[in-house]
Amino acid sequence: MSHKIRIDGITDIGKTRSVNQDTFLIIDSEDEKLPGWCDLVVAVFDGASGIPNGHIASKRAAQYFADSISQNLTSVSSVDQIGPILQETILQTNKRLIHEAPKDQNFYATTIAVVLFNNLEPETIHCGAVGDSLIYKTTSEGLNRIFDKDSYINALHQKGFDISKLEAGWGNVMTQALGLNINIEPHILDTRISRGQNILLCTDGLTDSLHVSQIEQIIRDNCQNPELLCGKLISTANEQYGEDDITVVAGYFV
Repeated sequence: MSHKIRIDGITDIGKTRSVNQDTFLIIDSEDEKLPGWCDLVVAVFDGASGIPNGHIASKRAAQYFADSISQNLTSVSSVDQIGPILQETILQTNKRLIHEAPKDQNFYATTIAVVLFNNLEPETIHCGAVGDSLIYKTTSEGLNRIFDKDSYINALHQKGFDISKLEAGWGNVMTQALGLNINIEPHILDTRISRGQNILLCTDGLTDSLHVSQIEQIIRDNCQNPELLCGKLISTANEQYGEDDITVVAGYFV
């Protein structure tokens, strides 16, 4: 792998759930088959808690995404081609979740937040998301969220509505997820990353438990050791809330 990155991930059931509906994916080109341009794939998935089979949905989405990206034969000569490949891979994952869900059962619904690392311009990473799982990177100004959640409150806010009087619970109502509708609009963005920066992918079990300032401080204190960082984020989230599954994948660029 041409990237100099330390990476780790942990998923935890929290304090009240009987089944962990989260999962995560780390695929390194040194260990598993990936397209020639792709060095590393990291992703988190959070099965929708309001719909049965969430734990199956997240695991199947992870497998379907891994299958789709590993089998992609597109010839890539520029990083500008990778965003569309990521978008198509998410769309294929969504279609497969819908088509392969048992007809006599509920939908397989899950979020996805994913980052692809290329070996053409390693300082450019490719981010994608559907649902309310998030991607962050550290900057000199602090912690930068790559995308907003696909939530009802955010949708209203973007349309100019006053959301100040809405109950906070509306923030947990998603406007899109994998497996529910064939017509989804994945968020796709390329962003630059450099030595000394961290990336963080997480499900909402983390962001519902900890304020962004707490997450930022924990990253700052453990930035060079992703394994310790993931463990500290989860243990602190469980101490303060822990009512949901919590999954984090953290990376440090050296």
